Amino acid sequence: MPAIILPEKYYRTHFLEFIEQVKARYSDFLDTNEEAFLRDFEALNEDAQCVFIRMANRHGRYFHRSTLVYPEIEDLDRSLAELELAGFARRPSAEGGDSSVALLESLDKTRLQSLASSMGVAFRASWTRLRLIESVEALLRQGATLPAAFHDEFVERLRVEALEYLKFLFFGEIRENLGLYTLRDLGVRRADTVKAGAGARFHLKEEARAQYFYARLGKQLESGDLDPVEASPVDWPSPGNAYTEKLREDAIVEIGYSLSRAGREPEACELLAMAKTHPGTERYVRSLYKLDRKEECRRRLEAMIDDPSSDSELSFAEDYLLRKFNQKRTHVFTDMLQRAAIVTLDEGYLQDAETGVQESLRAEGKLAYRSENEIWNALFGLVFWEELFEGPGVFSPFERAPQDLFGADFYERRREAIERKLAIFADPAAAADFVRRTFAERQGSLNGVFHWHDSLERTLPRLIVASPAGALPHVLRAMAKDYAKLRSGFPDLLVIDERGVRFIEVKAEGDQIRASQFQRIRLLREAGFEAEILKVVWRSDPEATYVVVDLETTGTSPSHGRVTEIGAVKVRNGEIVEEFTTLVNPERPIPRFITQLTGISDEMVASAPRFAEIADRLADFTRDAIFVAHNVGFDYGFLRAEFGRLDRPFVRRKLCTRVAMKRAYPGLKSYGLKPLCEAFGIDLTQHHRAQADARAAARLLKLVNEKRASEATSGSGNP
Repeated sequence: MPAIILPEKYYRTHFLEFIEQVKARYSDFLDTNEEAFLRDFEALNEDAQCVFIRMANRHGRYFHRSTLVYPEIEDLDRSLAELELAGFARRPSAEGGDSSVALLESLDKTRLQSLASSMGVAFRASWTRLRLIESVEALLRQGATLPAAFHDEFVERLRVEALEYLKFLFFGEIRENLGLYTLRDLGVRRADTVKAGAGARFHLKEEARAQYFYARLGKQLESGDLDPVEASPVDWPSPGNAYTEKLREDAIVEIGYSLSRAGREPEACELLAMAKTHPGTERYVRSLYKLDRKEECRRRLEAMIDDPSSDSELSFAEDYLLRKFNQKRTHVFTDMLQRAAIVTLDEGYLQDAETGVQESLRAEGKLAYRSENEIWNALFGLVFWEELFEGPGVFSPFERAPQDLFGADFYERRREAIERKLAIFADPAAAADFVRRTFAERQGSLNGVFHWHDSLERTLPRLIVASPAGALPHVLRAMAKDYAKLRSGFPDLLVIDERGVRFIEVKAEGDQIRASQFQRIRLLREAGFEAEILKVVWRSDPEATYVVVDLETTGTSPSHGRVTEIGAVKVRNGEIVEEFTTLVNPERPIPRFITQLTGISDEMVASAPRFAEIADRLADFTRDAIFVAHNVGFDYGFLRAEFGRLDRPFVRRKLCTRVAMKRAYPGLKSYGLKPLCEAFGIDLTQHHRAQADARAAARLLKLVNEKRASEATSGSGNP
């Protein structure tokens, strides 16, 4: 694909496109400052516009004039003079209180060195920019002055807030530049055209101003431009929508924490009481305890455990209640996990318990799908496609979903349209047809809710037809009201059988159920679905065949690296019964550091077979065996990539000796292959050669299986 060359003044084209879109869609939300900005900017000549846009697309307000020299701008001095006359720029004044530090920070290292030399600073060439700036600042504090013409070398960009607000209206967040337009034109970022019927992002001007206020406040707090202790919430505007409320809460948490550190705990506590989610709720509880309001603190902790806003909040509340009040209180879902049904799987599924359960269900003739969040997000996106992506909610070509989707406003603003869509489910067959049509008409379209997969076209209609009456509308309505919370946490598997539809959350040994998972199970049950937890325990099949594999490669990425050596041993009953080893021509140079690590050079692999030439033998050697490796994801991922280049699938059950050793022998200092071999007296004389490492990993596998067999016999293993 040929490289895309952007036109000389592409950034001006982007800026003018941005301005036209703002004027067309958000003119009702502009004050006199923004209106004057647009009017005065359009009156500038082309080169003056280009200079301003160049500054606006860079960080900071101050620019050394030499950094504004661009080949497409014919007369910089004339352009700067026009910008000064129109109020878009000015020369910083030496006496006007302008920040000399800001000017210094805009200089590159070479100019800082020149300035430091002219002021008599003794420095070394190795000094960093920061050290040079600090040295010049130290001189200024001692009474030194900057050279007389120093300030004349700079330009300050003005009307910063006016432009910032215009970009905020368009993007829904504070952005420093219009780089997304460039990425779009280069083909890096796909973008839709703005929908013809799209309206303004906000319903009221006050709503827009409030959201901008809190977005800007958050940026100032984050950058340190505003002292949190001095940021009084007395005159803050009313949020107006859920997204703005979240921005406001973030600011409250930051300011409350700063007040606490400053010793102003009563003020901090009063402010933090307004927090509704973690970490604000945690800060509030800690503040209550500091102020000796312990009974309030304990009640708040118990309420957080009963109805946590997140896993983090639950974890904190349980721990804090135990440490501060010596009171053990666990959530009801801990009992749910303890009462869960148990299924026994072969340890070949140790890395993927969900697939193991899915295949065992399919072996019983049941329809079992990997559902988790994807199936719900896809159903949500397809049912509400018009409300999400074609109504007045997507406001720029770079947005994948309406901003208000992540607040309660999404449902309230579209209540009638959403309820009309949900009414379709009164006739399951009609609802299934509706989803099929939407899928066919919109397949592949950009969206920020789900990914397109052909399997969805088959699975979703089956789910719709088999679901209990009213169940799907119940869940979809809840998602519309609180999508930010309900877009994740759904159970792993969907099962459709003679019992109807049910959902299964799979938990292997040692796994915990998270607050979000419990809440989704509760939601599904409230809707009328069966939803359960299934605990997995592992069995070691003494008759199982393992193939322990180790690869050497040209790098760490399967998408870019290639295999240089394969070592594999077949193991039954703990003994090696067959071996496979070969060098592989990677069809590219081996990096020097890889040769130093492995000892494998370009000369050694020059006459070796290419992967395509040994693929059949390797596939046969590993077939019907459990694929084992130390850090199995690395070796398995590389082989899948190599087979993928040949348009061949490579799917095997997997087991990782690193993970298995951690389970069987917890508490060791390191679980790398070499440290484990040293700890257990396993010979590893040629580390980083494939066959030697594969044999060593096979010894680790034997240790794991012997430990598991011993625990099973003694009954000391985990249930």
